[in-house]
Amino acid sequence: MLQVLATSVAGEACGPARPVSVIVDADTVFDNLPKHLVPAPLGPAISSAPLPPAPAPSNTGQLVQLTPQQNGTTLTVKVGDVLVAPPSLMPLPMQLPQTRHVIRSSNAAVIGQLSPTSMGLPEFRAWQPGIANLSDSSVWSLTVVVAGR
Repeated sequence: MLQVLATSVAGEACGPARPVSVIVDADTVFDNLPKHLVPAPLGPAISSAPLPPAPAPSNTGQLVQLTPQQNGTTLTVKVGDVLVAPPSLMPLPMQLPQTRHVIRSSNAAVIGQLSPTSMGLPEFRAWQPGIANLSDSSVWSLTVVVAGR
């Protein structure tokens, strides 16, 4: 759970606290969220001091495009790499639900799904060393070995 204290500008009353659900994403699929999040300033930033530069991403990996030809094979990647599912396995809008291919990870602690790309392709991130299978349970399967960085 993420808790953020919100206050009003110029002492206006905000009303009672209430829970609000928000999705928090890192800047890129290779970035981690910081351990401590702070709200951005509201209103104009009036300061003569320049803002410090943004820190470089702490965990840059490789973007690995998976293919249908990798069916039944083993792939070795490193922690931080991001795997993108092959477009040919993705469901078409007119397909019946029972014929759609949904790719899942057998071990989300090793290979966990991220948000789909803008084209709707699922992305998976290698979180820690180990072995996981990516499969759609009927047609396509890939064993992924995640090695340390």
